[in-house]
Amino acid sequence: MPRNRRVQRDAKRRNRETGEGYAAARERVAGKRPELPALGSILTLAEWQAAGAAYFGTAETEKWSVLCPHCGHFTTAGHIMEVAQSTDTTIAFTECLGRYLAHGGPESFPCNWTSYGFIPSLGYTLVREDGRTLRVFPFAATDADLDANRQRFLERAARWRAERQAEEDEEAAAEEDQEGDEDADEWCLDCTRPLGRRHRPDCVWRTAEELGECTAVEEGHTWNDGPALLRGLELLQAPVASYAREVARICADLGVVFKRDIGVRGGAAVRNGWELEAECELWLEETSEDGSPRWFGWRPDTGWYFYAADPRTGTKGSTYLGEPFTPAPADVAVRIAERAAGRTAWSPPRTRRDASDPAGWEMVAAELAAVLPEGQMMRG
Repeated sequence: MPRNRRVQRDAKRRNRETGEGYAAARERVAGKRPELPALGSILTLAEWQAAGAAYFGTAETEKWSVLCPHCGHFTTAGHIMEVAQSTDTTIAFTECLGRYLAHGGPESFPCNWTSYGFIPSLGYTLVREDGRTLRVFPFAATDADLDANRQRFLERAARWRAERQAEEDEEAAAEEDQEGDEDADEWCLDCTRPLGRRHRPDCVWRTAEELGECTAVEEGHTWNDGPALLRGLELLQAPVASYAREVARICADLGVVFKRDIGVRGGAAVRNGWELEAECELWLEETSEDGSPRWFGWRPDTGWYFYAADPRTGTKGSTYLGEPFTPAPADVAVRIAERAAGRTAWSPPRTRRDASDPAGWEMVAAELAAVLPEGQMMRG
């Protein structure tokens, strides 16, 4: 194939988008190979089947090559089905081969990754005829190098193990090596660790309810920041939960249907050991056209927003109601009912305010007190 800088440039870009390999991408750019949808695309089942048949030259899915986006292992769908002793082609495109091997694990090759886990995998989202969606692994390039993928992944896994061991060693050293601590000038008042050491796991920065890390003690610490976070948590937890329930109650009277069990959530939590977050979420029972969830949410810094997916463009995102940031439950319930029914659109540009410090938490608590019925501020 003659050298062509435009072809080379476009092939590199397409390889980054599809992960199919440079040689395959160059052939497609030059018009010698069918196109593959970009990774992350939302496709109908028929579109996905047509793309696979055109790329591999056969409509038999068992002969298509599947790539695990986590470890880089690839093989044919038929081989995965044979090892798994299954006739279900779905597993071949949603589970790595290592899931059916004795040594399979998150750091083995092949691994035990799945497309339907908590962490979304890089591949495609298929929309079935009944509207339900399914995430699947990407196709493997015809010129993919299995040995190169194995080497690359095993090197990454070794780095992960080294990083974990270093963290464990650092914490163990901080626990055991206390020599010279009595000479320190600055201390954490909660866990008594001196400047330069790490907080203890049971420090106020890492309570049982928090998801925070053990962070290094730094000069910038204000020693009462940790207790202040917990005071803010106590200040907002109950009223935010009450706000979510009151809005949902009025919405229900207006005919808005939310999911059972997890449909209405509200409260506050300390994230990452440093940041207090308060949020309401009202999940609609009815999904988007592609089966994606739709919900209304509230945050102190942005106010109310609506999240939904647009299957026509393959985009997902939020639109915002705008100010006031904390409207009365009856007022926002009417706007939610109108938006859920598709009678109005929320389109004002996103505005944000600072509500991330004790003064901001006091401000939000005062707003909630002004709009909630008397007696609901302290209900958990």
